[in-house]
This record gives sequence, structure tokens and C-alpha cells, in this order.
Amino acid sequence: MFTVSGSPLWLAGIYDCVDDVKCFVILTTAPNASVSKIHDRMPLTLLRDEIRPWLTDPEAALALLARVPAPLYCQAQDGQLTFE
Repeated sequence: MFTVSGSPLWLAGIYDCVDDVKCFVILTTAPNASVSKIHDRMPLTLLRDEIRPWLTDPEAALALLARVPAPLYCQAQDGQLTFE
């Protein structure tokens, strides 16, 4: 399980309905230090107080797209997932 400072993860994405088909993407960005050892991309994570600005404020959304995401913390559910 991945968390940000002990909180659940919220992921930035884009949603649309095209020809009556619900479509969405989860946006990715360059990895931060906590992910770069295992992958060259990571989801653009949001903190709880960033959700409303992401959804309602275009300038805030642009700023969120440009920032380095908060570090992710990993807690193995089955003993197999680790950053080491």
C-alpha cells in the first residue's frame, strides 16, 4: 500500500464522456526521489487539500502539474513490495 504522509493517495486525472463512453486517464509525471529507483514515471499525486483546486482552478491545476509530488511511503501487504 502506498501513502503520502500516512494519508490515502489521490491521483490527478482527466475524465470525459466520448460517444457515451466514460473515459479517464491518470496523469503521470517524472518520479520523485521515493519512486525513481523503481520506475521512470509516477502518478501525479494530490494531497487532500489540493483536490478542489485541481478540479476548479485552472491556474492551481497548472501549478500542481509543475510541482514535484510528495514522497510516497510503501507498506507491504504481503511482504513482497518494497523500495529496497
